[in-house]
Amino acid sequence: MTIIRWIATAYLLRLRREPDWRDLPDVSTLPDEDWTPIVIRCRDLDSDSSDSTLDDTLRQVLRKSEMAGAQVEALGISLRHRLVATLSATTP
Repeated sequence: MTIIRWIATAYLLRLRREPDWRDLPDVSTLPDEDWTPIVIRCRDLDSDSSDSTLDDTLRQVLRKSEMAGAQVEALGISLRHRLVATLSATTP
């Protein structure tokens, strides 16, 4: 999980335009893409998650993070829009 957290931290710091993101070790090895990392640990998923949609999975994980219902919904919408925009930009 350490490498996943490192990647997520690096991309989030860059996305927020934090000045010290370049101080992370080996950050120059990451692709120069505008990605938003989403880390979902398998142990956080319920046993019936294998049949869930991505939206359902994101909601489930966000609810377990103890976010308020309105925050879960707002973040879910934001992530969904970002994913759609990313897919649109990469699909010919």
